[in-house]
Amino acid sequence: MEENDVVRPGDLLVSLETPPGFFDIPTPPSITVPHYVTQILVAEGDQARLGDPLIRLKPYPVNEQA
Repeated sequence: MEENDVVRPGDLLVSLETPPGFFDIPTPPSITVPHYVTQILVAEGDQARLGDPLIRLKPYPVNEQA
């Protein structure tokens, strides 16, 4: 995933490597319309802590189509 990509409800956002194994994280249930990825806050290979934001999303404008 890169900035300016479009994610849709149910899309995979990230895959995290943790001591027990890999975890795939989809879009949250609150995402019901397509969104742009506006910023990636944790780069691949970087460490994140529980609760850290990983990416920022912005809803598609109403007049655009996904």
